[in-house]
Amino acid sequence: AREIERREKQRKAQLLGAENVYRTQKARGPVVPVPRLLAETRLEEEAARRAGMPTSAPGQYKFIKESLDALELAHAAKEQAARQAKYEQNRRRLQLGTYADADADADADADAD
Repeated sequence: AREIERREKQRKAQLLGAENVYRTQKARGPVVPVPRLLAETRLEEEAARRAGMPTSAPGQYKFIKESLDALELAHAAKEQAARQAKYEQNRRRLQLGTYADADADADADADAD
């Protein structure tokens, strides 16, 4: 049973990304909703992979894969920006300051030396 669970986790990690499967905390930062175009492109790429397109029609598969990679990159950037904003908001809520405050303190320390 553990072996089956381990294999299932590995399969999901490969399909969804390890950060979605092997995370240590239940709570997760803000997730930007996945655009419909990205979801459709993911399904299209998966179907193409299952159909053996990388070997039978590499040019078409390359086009699908490149467009998926570009959409994934854009989505990851949006998600990272949202996570960063949530992180900064949490730091302000806890009254820990911001990165800019820490950088200013480090510069002041360097000038004092």
